[in-house]
Amino acid sequence: MSHGNVNLKLTWEIQPEDLNYDPLLLICFEGLVEQAHPYKFLAYQCSIDLLSASNSSNKIIPLLPKLIRSLRGALNSKYESICLKAVEVTKILSSKVKEKLNPYVKFFIQPINKLSYDM
Repeated sequence: MSHGNVNLKLTWEIQPEDLNYDPLLLICFEGLVEQAHPYKFLAYQCSIDLLSASNSSNKIIPLLPKLIRSLRGALNSKYESICLKAVEVTKILSSKVKEKLNPYVKFFIQPINKLSYDM
């Protein structure tokens, strides 16, 4: 983790596309509900970096059932900041796995609908 004047940044010794996503991505998704600094930053940014890595789709798809559980928990959080970050992660996940996410959409509808009414 690199500390700047204002922004934190992750610096990877090994490029994200070269890492084993199981269990790393699972741990990051579980950490999306964290509220303590730096854990909340690490979980969110690591999730984004892993999802955004080139050719990550093949590593993500086998993990979808486990990822969805953690993501739904973050979407159901009582803290708006956690919910909004979970929505951002969901958008990136969706762009990576495309139609493979369709069977899991039913798990997102209620929490996202609730979030839209709470805002």
